[in-house]
Amino acid sequence: KKNLHRAIAIVLDGYVYSAPMVQSDITGGRSQITGNFTIEATQDLANVLRSGKMAAPVRIIQEEGSQLRLHIIDWLSADNDIQVEQVASNCVTELYQVAYLKGNQKVTTHTNVRHIVGGGTSKQVLRFVLSEHAKGEFLGTLYIAKDAQKSCAEQSNRNLLLDDTATMRTRPQLEIYADDVQATHGATTGQLDENALFYMQQRGISRLTAKQMLIVAFLSEAIETIRDEEQKEKLLNTIDTIL
Repeated sequence: KKNLHRAIAIVLDGYVYSAPMVQSDITGGRSQITGNFTIEATQDLANVLRSGKMAAPVRIIQEEGSQLRLHIIDWLSADNDIQVEQVASNCVTELYQVAYLKGNQKVTTHTNVRHIVGGGTSKQVLRFVLSEHAKGEFLGTLYIAKDAQKSCAEQSNRNLLLDDTATMRTRPQLEIYADDVQATHGATTGQLDENALFYMQQRGISRLTAKQMLIVAFLSEAIETIRDEEQKEKLLNTIDTIL
């Protein structure tokens, strides 16, 4: 098995995950990354705007002490399929998604996070903002094996519908076979708070600016985890442009 001891960048069928120091190209079929590694990965926004499609499922196997932080950023129709397996102890898995869709765009995201060995942690934070006739779908499987004691897992999917014609389908699935674990999950779908909009407008903030502020606040849990300030700034600028 290939050991990757430094942060890597993954280039996968039109998606670029940018991180310093090392680059590894993975293309075609069912891509697999295996090793003891740290990945600090954020999709390159300009490339996402051009392609908007993850063409192949991604499978990541984490070994002893590995850390994964992956951001999925979608502005166009996309089909995301990511499986992560923790096969040794002391692994850290963090998956974040920001999706902002309009028109007839559709994003489907399937995540499958599997704790095979105990002592690891995982966190999934997925945020969808849908307007006009856009559609979103999230199927998230969280699996904790019988021997994966002392695992900690969190899954959170929150969705914001800006129009009555937008639709979201969410299906979180928990399969927990160990008894000494901490596991939480939640899924909500709602609209912008009209009371908050009114309050902000009463203080001289335009309705458009108020909507922008509320949407950025809604997405903030996923956005603020991006450590690359340049990438974070690109993302915030893109949100402003879209709005």
